[in-house]
Amino acid sequence: MKVVLAIFTLIGFVLLESPLPNAISEGWDSIQKEQETLKTQAYNILRHKCNGCHKKQNPFMVFSEKNMSKRSEKIYEQVFVKQRMPKGNEVKLTNEEYSLLKNWLLTEINK
Repeated sequence: MKVVLAIFTLIGFVLLESPLPNAISEGWDSIQKEQETLKTQAYNILRHKCNGCHKKQNPFMVFSEKNMSKRSEKIYEQVFVKQRMPKGNEVKLTNEEYSLLKNWLLTEINK
């Protein structure tokens, strides 16, 4: 029994002294930064490509950094499921913009 306890104590000490917790922490920080960058890119798409019409047609649906996460499911539905947005021929999203927006939306929806 003492041997088993000594082994678990040694394993615990090795884990505490190993760089693994730092690597996990650094990896998590990197993921958070990537998500923030993706959110910023998505916001820029919404601001430049969507808010112009939304201000005129539906001012209550203008996107901001504060409200965009709450509206992520609705945005996804309108852009990717129903394909209703963007409306008309005035505003087009590039393939890269669609991809960035979709990646951010799926990240938000699956939180």
